[in-house]
Amino acid sequence: MLNLSIAILLLTGVFPLLYSFKNYFSSKDSRMLVLFLWFAVRSLEVLTGLILIKAGQRNLFAFSYFSIVIETILMIGLAQLSLDSKSKIWFILYLVPIQILFYQGFVSPTPLVNVSRFEINIFYYAISSILLLILIFKRNAKSHFLSLFQLLLIYHMAVFFYAANLELIRQNHALMDLTYPFFLAVVAIFNLWFAYLLHKNKLAFQAKFRKCSPKDLRTFRSSNSN
Repeated sequence: MLNLSIAILLLTGVFPLLYSFKNYFSSKDSRMLVLFLWFAVRSLEVLTGLILIKAGQRNLFAFSYFSIVIETILMIGLAQLSLDSKSKIWFILYLVPIQILFYQGFVSPTPLVNVSRFEINIFYYAISSILLLILIFKRNAKSHFLSLFQLLLIYHMAVFFYAANLELIRQNHALMDLTYPFFLAVVAIFNLWFAYLLHKNKLAFQAKFRKCSPKDLRTFRSSNSN
């Protein structure tokens, strides 16, 4: 089951990774670069987990904790770019997850391997809050970007709910066998749907940085109207 889960995560995760890189290469939009890096971190986490499992290491919690810290920093960057803000408050926001990671790894009496799932949940809650702020204060954003933010918010809220109840779920093997395939399906659907949105709206993502031909614009408009 574990090997199948990793295969599903890798196979579905490669599509948004490739499409986000392709869209960034075409548009040079920094937000698309952040999304590419976010999917890259997630893919690297899965690949590293596979390597550690093959090496006989089953405790992957410390690496997952490090990964979610990086993902949080990237989501803060996405919010700053989307809100087009140059306030000094962003520097403080970037420092918060870095300081938490430093404290947990070098100062805290409970090192990374013993970090509580509550702290993981805090990061997922923070990311969900950041995405919600983008949707609230960026009402004039283009619909193709808003759809990505909405999907990201739904995904992180689902992960937050699952992670918040994971200790209870792990105590019941029957419940674990029932809920984990559902969670895996949520991640796979998220990856595929995100890739679909990137591909469907590729002309819109590129329009800001280069002129599209009339034929391309008609194709984009007709695809959105269907």
